[in-house]
Amino acid sequence: MDKKKKKVNWGFRIWRFLTFCFVLSLVFSYLSEYIDPGNFWVFAFFGLAYPFILLINIGLVIFWGIKKNWLAVLPLAFIVLGYKEFSRTVSLPPFVSKVKPSSSKTLKILTFNAHSFRPLDSRNDAQVREEILGIIRKESPDIMGIQEFYTRKRGEYDILDSLKKILNKPYYYYHKVDSNKIESRGMAIFSKYPLSHIVLLGFDKSQTVNGIIQADIRSPQGLFRIYCVHLQSIDFRPVDYAYLSRIKEKIKPELHPTTRILGKLKLAFIKRAEQANLINESIQHCTMPVLVMGDFNDTPVSYSYKTILGNLKSCFENSGAGFGRTYNGSFPNFQIDHILCDTLFEVSGYKIIEKKLSDHYPVRVHILLHRKP
Repeated sequence: MDKKKKKVNWGFRIWRFLTFCFVLSLVFSYLSEYIDPGNFWVFAFFGLAYPFILLINIGLVIFWGIKKNWLAVLPLAFIVLGYKEFSRTVSLPPFVSKVKPSSSKTLKILTFNAHSFRPLDSRNDAQVREEILGIIRKESPDIMGIQEFYTRKRGEYDILDSLKKILNKPYYYYHKVDSNKIESRGMAIFSKYPLSHIVLLGFDKSQTVNGIIQADIRSPQGLFRIYCVHLQSIDFRPVDYAYLSRIKEKIKPELHPTTRILGKLKLAFIKRAEQANLINESIQHCTMPVLVMGDFNDTPVSYSYKTILGNLKSCFENSGAGFGRTYNGSFPNFQIDHILCDTLFEVSGYKIIEKKLSDHYPVRVHILLHRKP
């Protein structure tokens, strides 16, 4: 009898210890929003893992609830304390905006990391290119930001020319980060209305596609500023994704590949924080309404997202539904593409277009500016 009781006690102690560990992990994920990875980067990993940590804590509430143990209150209390983080990650239908978009008044916004208009294996594919162009043709956005834009100077892959014809939008800006006599890649904005005061932020000389385009748009609703962003990529290579796949198959982790991946994540966290600080500083000095769209490469529970969000509002939180996954690659397959806007904008019609063409899904929303500045 004593031996049986001892086993029970040890089982209880282990589960209690794990509960405290995962609740503490949840707290660390909340702290990741407020601690600049440039000062201390460890918490950023907990922010990235927030969806998993949240699910585990929900499981612990159920586990201890079934056992009618007071420990169920502990993870539940910290889940409730993090309701802001939860609502930015999971949008529940009862709280979603019921306003229907009006095509005559609202502006349709589309952001898309197009992966150079190529499928996930990175080879040119005419069918994939046509399907992506077909989505853009169908949506016909008033303003569109494309990260990892790609075009050739002539021929069927002159995507810049194709988009100008499809959208029939007279205004665009294409920032090339890498080009030669045949092709180029970078980031682009297409607009139905004039673009002015274009400023480049965060681009460096390494020919990386990561950076920010800032531009002012004069629409019928009034003047406002947009930021088309592509924050620092993790820069995983095929060998890294292959290793992560092996880990998922429960193969024993190896020290060197794990260290390499953690190092890449650390550098990306720090660089994204620097870029987010640049955007935040620009927004603080802006006197007009602001809209930020693009590939943040970070989840809603992160320093970079929280820094950019500031006093803006999340279009997903206001008009989306569900988990909001925008990345369909191997990792991190969470919500990393975002549209944020000034509180003066009314938001409706948020949609993630789940077509597995690029490694990201296009994200679309309707906005209406209530006051002319």
